[in-house]
Amino acid sequence: MLTWCSTSLNMRDPHLIRYAYYNGILQLLIEDIRKAVQRVEANEEVFYRNWWKISAQTLWPNRLIEAWTSLLAPGFWLYASSFVLTKEEQESSRKALMKGHSGTWSDIVSLFRLDPTINGNSINWYDRRSVQNYAQSLRRLEKAISQSYSDMDILGGRDGSEYY
Repeated sequence: MLTWCSTSLNMRDPHLIRYAYYNGILQLLIEDIRKAVQRVEANEEVFYRNWWKISAQTLWPNRLIEAWTSLLAPGFWLYASSFVLTKEEQESSRKALMKGHSGTWSDIVSLFRLDPTINGNSINWYDRRSVQNYAQSLRRLEKAISQSYSDMDILGGRDGSEYY
């Protein structure tokens, strides 16, 4: 990917290449976490609105009894608490990303390993859909890196040191 970056975008400064990698991956991870939190919140809202409507009974008195007894069931509370735990995990991973790393190559590698859609370790290469999702993730990464590089290149100075 480094060869692509240096030939495709006419990148001349190695520091900007490194920062573009770091910012691009960081931007994708934050965006993915934000979308995951939104999905969890939407699923949570649907669950809380419709938990009482899901019934195996046809008669209304039996449905009411089933709805009240489902509140006592441990499965209901495990499912409801999973929303809270998932949001807490996403928030803690977002805070870990925002700690302010220096953008070294080791930081880039650690960020790269955090996202399973980019690193390719968990891809079933025989499943066409998962390979397509992986290719889409790489295109998103390529776009984020090139956008980050062009944003930093606009600063005028190649490393932007006169702005810091």
